[in-house]
Amino acid sequence: MTNSNNTNTTPAPVSRKPKLWAMLSTMKFAIWILIVLSVLSLASLFSGELVDPRWLDTEPSGGGAAFGQLVYKALEMHDPFRSWWYRGLVGLLSLSLFACILERTPIVWRQWSKKPELDHRIINDRTAPIYLSTTEPAKSLIEHLKSKLSARYIGDSYWVGESGRLALWGPLLTHLGLLMLAIGGLVGSFGDSDTREGGYPGDVVQVEGMPFEVRIDSFRVEFYPLQPLQWVLVDGEWFGKLVREDSPGTWLIEHYNEKDEVELVSMEQEWISNDWDIQKAGGNIKQYISSVSILEDGQVVDEQQISVNTPLRRAGYRLYQSSYDPSSPRVHANYDQLTVVVSDTTGNVVQRLPLKQGQTIEIPGDTIKITAGRLLPDFKLDSRRQAYSASAKFTNPALELIAEGPSGFRKPMWSFLQMEGHQASFGQFRYEATDLVDPQAQVDIATIFEVRKSIGTEFLWLGFFISSIGLILCFYITHRIVYVEFPTADQPLTQAYAFSKKMVRAFERDIAAIAEQPGHEVKMSVQPDIVFY
Repeated sequence: MTNSNNTNTTPAPVSRKPKLWAMLSTMKFAIWILIVLSVLSLASLFSGELVDPRWLDTEPSGGGAAFGQLVYKALEMHDPFRSWWYRGLVGLLSLSLFACILERTPIVWRQWSKKPELDHRIINDRTAPIYLSTTEPAKSLIEHLKSKLSARYIGDSYWVGESGRLALWGPLLTHLGLLMLAIGGLVGSFGDSDTREGGYPGDVVQVEGMPFEVRIDSFRVEFYPLQPLQWVLVDGEWFGKLVREDSPGTWLIEHYNEKDEVELVSMEQEWISNDWDIQKAGGNIKQYISSVSILEDGQVVDEQQISVNTPLRRAGYRLYQSSYDPSSPRVHANYDQLTVVVSDTTGNVVQRLPLKQGQTIEIPGDTIKITAGRLLPDFKLDSRRQAYSASAKFTNPALELIAEGPSGFRKPMWSFLQMEGHQASFGQFRYEATDLVDPQAQVDIATIFEVRKSIGTEFLWLGFFISSIGLILCFYITHRIVYVEFPTADQPLTQAYAFSKKMVRAFERDIAAIAEQPGHEVKMSVQPDIVFY
């Protein structure tokens, strides 16, 4: 018994591509890589919030924490964009995109370079998405179509017009742009550097390999304008928290009185300050700004400001305002003049000697000289017994007196200004600093920059540019082609067959608007499910 239905027994063509190449050249494979890459990248983002960073320096302990610690270290989640899995997946993605481009390029080139298809078996009202017949002469219809299309072919039987042919390159350029982006990310993962450098005003920041130096000219902290909930000073003294603006130019402040009871005090704005302490009043801080000079061969070539949202970009390096170090302020103090009171061992005042800062004077009746040295407003000793000032406030001011004598003798001594009668003894005399004139102090805070060097940025910018062009061609330009068949003795009507890669209905309206001329009959049909390739 035979089957009455005619079946096609021709076997499907067998692909001769290697299986690995066939897999790499499919977009499905690239999409899976992107999914895995996205999942791991998100996991690394959240793992930084959930994982104790000390795991990197400790040995795994028992239980589930040990397994998590092992996974965290194995996947290098502490530095995901330099990890083995990131580089491997981006490298695999680059291979996949490269394979797709190699596969797609000959196809696009054939579509771009081939002549219009003129086979009657292809061009007819059964395969064209838009079919049109009209009593209008072909020459007149062609003239109208030329406003939308460029002539591609003129023959005895057909005129062919085409527009948006550049759209054929859209997918290929998008793939090429993505490949450049992937290569840029891969190259950057091997070559990026990230260091933290900083210093005090006057210091010069040098980074190995950086072709310029950065001199820190100043560092300042900008505070927000007065607003509720800020802790403030009044007339330079600690006071309380702003509640609300009581009236124009006057604020209501929550203040604790001597009985530790809360009371509301109205105070004029000119007496209020919210920039009282950068260590404790962090909520009042609006911006950190470093003013810097860029040096090349020791010469200033540019001056810029670096703030949190405005990095310095130069020669492939980026300097971000990362943070600051208020824990180690550098205090500068000076004064105009002081008086050194010289007494003998019994306490009788022998001399009262006025000195400028840095001035040296000989002590009458002795072989030594006394120099007026440093002023430390808040005297402290560090672990090495080195003197420094803990702040710019005159909490425990001390003045350095340096005694110098024959044979290179030199001895620094400290006189504490708030301890009346405190004398530094040396030899047959005692010395006390008094009557300090015009003492001033300022504090420098160390600024900290994050210095980044990126390579592969050229690939990233090139990829962004190429992929943008590709996406524009894909989404905003449509490939369209129209065949106009001239009338014959057997077919007196002018016929047109229109093909569009997408937006068939919109193309139909354009064709209808062109064809509907007064005095001519038009017949149109549309098959939107058929797309011309």
